[in-house]
Amino acid sequence: MTSHSSAARRDHDVIVLGTGMAGTAIACILARRGASVMMLERNTHPRFAIGESMLPQSAMWLWMLARRFDVPEIGRLSDFDSILSHVSPRCGLKRTFGFVYHHEGRDNDPGESHKLIPPDLPFVQESHLLREDSDAYLLDAAIARGALYRDHARIEDIDIGDDRVTVRLEDGSVHRGRYLLDGSGFRSQLATRFGLREEPTRLRTRSRTIFTHVEGLPAYDDIVDPATPAPGSQRYHDGTLHHVFDGGWFWVIPFGNHREAGYGVTSVGVTLDMDVFPPNDLPAAEEFARHVARFPTIARHFSDARPIRPFVKTGRLQYSSVGSAGQRCFLLPHSAGFVDPLYSQGLVSTFEAIYALALTLTAALENDDLGPARFAEVDRLQREQLLAADHLVHNGYLAMRDFATWNAWTHLWMANKLIGDIYTTRTCLRSLAAEDPTTLDEAIAHVPFSVNGPTASEHQRLLSLCSRELEAAAAGSTAPDAAAEHMLAALAASRWLPHGAYGWGRGSSTHVDFTPSRLARVLLWGKLAAPVELRRNVFDFKVSTLAREEIRRQLRQRRTAVERDPQLVRA
Repeated sequence: MTSHSSAARRDHDVIVLGTGMAGTAIACILARRGASVMMLERNTHPRFAIGESMLPQSAMWLWMLARRFDVPEIGRLSDFDSILSHVSPRCGLKRTFGFVYHHEGRDNDPGESHKLIPPDLPFVQESHLLREDSDAYLLDAAIARGALYRDHARIEDIDIGDDRVTVRLEDGSVHRGRYLLDGSGFRSQLATRFGLREEPTRLRTRSRTIFTHVEGLPAYDDIVDPATPAPGSQRYHDGTLHHVFDGGWFWVIPFGNHREAGYGVTSVGVTLDMDVFPPNDLPAAEEFARHVARFPTIARHFSDARPIRPFVKTGRLQYSSVGSAGQRCFLLPHSAGFVDPLYSQGLVSTFEAIYALALTLTAALENDDLGPARFAEVDRLQREQLLAADHLVHNGYLAMRDFATWNAWTHLWMANKLIGDIYTTRTCLRSLAAEDPTTLDEAIAHVPFSVNGPTASEHQRLLSLCSRELEAAAAGSTAPDAAAEHMLAALAASRWLPHGAYGWGRGSSTHVDFTPSRLARVLLWGKLAAPVELRRNVFDFKVSTLAREEIRRQLRQRRTAVERDPQLVRA
């Protein structure tokens, strides 16, 4: 990609280092608000990146960013159909979240699997993002909005003054700005320059990963006995699949799982608990193959897979920073810290933080109040997000050591996800009903939901109990079956869950498909029987708004279908 910088212009309101999704999204928003923005990228686009699997909340936060800040280009990434029309047909469909548990040397027992099929919402549809396409799309959107861009921008020095930020590049050019955002990730320029990395990190998760993209990987549903796949309206292949085992997990993220793809590539990787599988000197492809070969069902799934790029093998994934906010500078989420790709929480946290940062920074630029105190709340938000993700993932790895504990922990994860999804949906629906995008701002007060939501105290007590049980099982002082029994009993007694819609606390309940009828049961419980704090703060939206948006979606889909095939007009 060619450089879009201007030789005559070197002073900017904001300089953004790195052009991943966080950097380009905030650049789009700032440029739309009239700020002068310079984006500096050390490499170029299109480029490979992971962080490919969306969740309902990540899609909704993209929708909220687009609506609140009037940047529809961002919103196109929140809906699978709009991605096909405006971004790329090479992105994949995401309708399910599947976990299949494995024991070394044995075929998978179909009873040791989970499939979660979220509700089909009328204003968002999650997807698998081929990041080289989605990132390039957002970059082009920021440039079209007026942001400037330079690739192959190698930084020589950064100077933070009381009233100005100066970035000097190796080619001798100098860029000055009022504020600096660092979205360059693990190799953060700011964190390196000013020693901001927390050493050692406070994060408890200890994992590493090996990954690539492959061709020739079949749908999991097609390589097992037809009676094996879990019931439901969607296949495992219609979403993100996790092959889970004691000490780690594989991800399988297909991009070619829909009719318009024409692109049979799948993202695959194995992420390993370093306490179970310490780092070694094996070549990446060889170590990956050895882990595949340990599990007959996984080996059958991967037997025809052909890498289309070299495997990447990492050291420890986890890192954190002493803080995100400095004098006239801020670390974007993945520059500040990272935990692990398990549960696909990274994009959710990124878009939540970008929303909060955009509100703060656009106001701060108006009165030149750009010191760290102004950004303290966004700093706190990112720290809480990171610690909440670490708690979830660290316990996930402990739970993986036995299917009984993994099943119980997955129940808790699904409960956490459901209530958080409903709250975010509620925020979107209330904004649509009020026809006022600013009402979306109230969502930030409850992020992350497990820490700041209306049932946070009960939620945290349950998390603490389950954490203690998992630690005891890992230490050998409690049998895994006993730990799982205690965890499931606590879930069964939780008053903040719609037990009539799913068997939380019943170990045999491993699959849930939120069909319209099941979703209706959740809504009925939320309106009539949920604890009062949930009725007042989570289910306080009009169901008629949801129905209205569904009608609008069906009309949009009809128009799109006719545009693609005019013969349908006669149908």
